[in-house]
Parts: sequence; C-alpha cells; structure tokens
Amino acid sequence: MKRPLLLNPGPVTLSEYLSYFRIFWLQTLVPSLASVTIPAFKLSTLQIVFVVVSQIAVLSCVVVSVRRKRSAWRAWIFFAVIVGIGVWLVNALVDARKADECIAQGRRNCNPIDAPPTQRN
Repeated sequence: MKRPLLLNPGPVTLSEYLSYFRIFWLQTLVPSLASVTIPAFKLSTLQIVFVVVSQIAVLSCVVVSVRRKRSAWRAWIFFAVIVGIGVWLVNALVDARKADECIAQGRRNCNPIDAPPTQRN
C-alpha cells in the first residue's frame, strides 16, 4: 500500500525500507558499476536477469576478496556501515522535508512533542 508523501507523514515502515533497498542496491548501485540504468518498476526479463547476475558478481567479489586476504572483511563491513549511514541520512532528510512542507503550508502541530500528562491536585 502506497501512502501519499504529504498526507501521511510519520515513521518509515519496513516495507518502505525494503523498497528503498531494492531500488538503491539492486537496481541502482550495483548495475551502475557496469554503466547500466535499471528502471525502478516494470523490469523486463533481460533487466531482471542482469540484476541477478550483477548481484552474483558482487557476492563472488566479496567471497574472493575475503578468501584471498582475511582482513578484507573489514573493508566490506566499512562499506556496509557507510550504506547504513546513507539510509539513516536519507530518512532524516525525508523527515526534515516533510516537516518543512508542513510548515510551508501554514499548518500547526507539524512536529508534535510528546509531553507527560500533568497531574492536578
């Protein structure tokens, strides 16, 4: 289920993260290493085959590099951390853009603050 960007601001769901990873890793980053552009949706059979083959090639590069030199796993961990930081940064930028668009529309309570309930005596 797609949610409209402006109408339903809130935390990013797991399915949205998975969609982001699918587009970012499987269809953008790895194919771009071969100078190939893959569309985000409606892939042809040839494009799907290319994505699968390119993923196998990347996985084999990781395995070969770690088998040749055991300390290569550090570089792959570093790469994974950098990708994770990129995902976190994208999420923070999306949240900031949603808040900015909410404020630009003149709405109030764009970024509510949770406060503990007050007790009356």
